[in-house]
Amino acid sequence: MVNRSSYLIISIITLLTLIIAQLSFAPAWSEETVGSSDDVDYFTSIASNSGGHPHIRYRDYSNLDLKYVVVPTSSPIFTINIIDSDTSSVLEGAAVQVDLSSGSFTDGSTTKTKTTGLDGNTTFEIISGSTISLRQVSKTDYSTSTDTTPVAMTAGFTDTVGISRMLTTFDFILSVSPQSDSVIQGQAVDTITVIVSLISGSTQNVDLSLAGLPSDVGVGTFSKSSDNPTFFSVLHIDMYPNAPLGVYELTILGVGGGKDHNAFFELTVSPLPLPPTIGEATILPSPTRINQTITVSVSVTQTSGSFITASTLFYMGVGDSAFTSVVMTASGSTYSGTIPAQAAAGTVSYYINATDSADNSATSSTASISVTEVPPVRGTVNENQVTENKLTNSSGNTVASTTVGEEVFLQAQVTNNDITAHTRWLIMQVKGPDGAVVSHGSITKTQVTVAAGASLKTLVNFTPQTVGTYTVEVFVFTSLATPISVAPKVTWTFTVG
Repeated sequence: MVNRSSYLIISIITLLTLIIAQLSFAPAWSEETVGSSDDVDYFTSIASNSGGHPHIRYRDYSNLDLKYVVVPTSSPIFTINIIDSDTSSVLEGAAVQVDLSSGSFTDGSTTKTKTTGLDGNTTFEIISGSTISLRQVSKTDYSTSTDTTPVAMTAGFTDTVGISRMLTTFDFILSVSPQSDSVIQGQAVDTITVIVSLISGSTQNVDLSLAGLPSDVGVGTFSKSSDNPTFFSVLHIDMYPNAPLGVYELTILGVGGGKDHNAFFELTVSPLPLPPTIGEATILPSPTRINQTITVSVSVTQTSGSFITASTLFYMGVGDSAFTSVVMTASGSTYSGTIPAQAAAGTVSYYINATDSADNSATSSTASISVTEVPPVRGTVNENQVTENKLTNSSGNTVASTTVGEEVFLQAQVTNNDITAHTRWLIMQVKGPDGAVVSHGSITKTQVTVAAGASLKTLVNFTPQTVGTYTVEVFVFTSLATPISVAPKVTWTFTVG
């Protein structure tokens, strides 16, 4: 499809092409001989009177005659008049004044008179020289003249004197711009401009037609299939999606007024780029619970010669009746989008659409995400989780060992896996190298309150008194009076040097 700005560009190009065409295609001329014999091509000159009749003066050197011809407007029959016959070189190189009303010819010193065969409509000057000499009209300047029957002198040293007369029969010339283009299967060509230019005669109707486009490739239409030159027409070609690939030589034919001309155009059919490829999506977290934001990630790749312009996630949440779109963000070829946390258990449906720079689009099949309730864990060993167990020094740096008498800190992080907040007892016990519980500072009891799904870190200070390997054991109990374990027991070690 060509937009408005493209049509403007095409119109400007077409206008320039038409101007160039008009300047390039000069009118056609016919050559007619006035006189042909030995040495008749000396000191030739020509002029045209107001009635369009050419007048020619030339020197017949073989017979030493100065000859004068009045050329009929449309007939190739000439009457040759001998103005002067002398054994001397008469009027050679002279500026000859011709007074058509009186019929006198003056070379500056001698007056020669001719009383018949002259046209008395005007007085004009004939200029003679050693080669061709023109007056009032020529092949090169006639394009701006309004005379109906222009002529031009032909002379030189050819032993022939003649005229060139502009043809008045209808003719035209056909051209195309550009002369070649490439198009993708299933798309259209709107840039082919055909120019039909009048080059002679009165304008007549010319019909345009297209040949050489196979029926399984596409169909071509002209914006103007018939008109009187000069005119232009845009050739529009719609390509079929499965058009065979290759190069096609198209012929544009113009027929009218008994004339026919053609122009050629080379059309290359290129393959349709493949659409983007959408991989299998990854869903996090998995499994997905209520009140958790869902992230959908997928790999999207493009075909050669194009690039991904957009990737969009469409989802329909639990209880929704329509899909909502989310623009996905790219990291390399991986695109990610988020779905808001769902307040209730159920099914979330989603699909992904990707487009590329060649206007191709791909859409994945619709998939589903199961959102479930958080399983009941309150009061069970799965209620909490203890992580981030490590030894740090007084500067807060993590260390794997310490020395006797140096104070260190034992760290643990408790995460509440339950859907409600609760208060629990965190017990941290240290055993010495002999396996016995260290008598002083070895057992720490800390009561902590952790919100649903939240985590809490604790630090317990400890100063070892002997060298060896120490063992740390971490427990989480419901209470101290009737302790029930609500987290797996965690054990880890450190060394003292």
